[in-house]
Amino acid sequence: MRQARAIYKSGSKRQAIKRLERFALKWQEIEPHAVSCFRKDFLRLFITITLNQIEV
Repeated sequence: MRQARAIYKSGSKRQAIKRLERFALKWQEIEPHAVSCFRKDFLRLFITITLNQIEV
């Protein structure tokens, strides 16, 4: 799960997305449901963080 942890520790949005894609390529055939859940959770988290950074 080092790959998954590395996604969350990325220094930028671009780096996180690249790491997520590498993670998905490696695990998609082996654990398709897990990859799907991980993508959804990551995207939800990413949206939440992005919205929290917007000043109103």
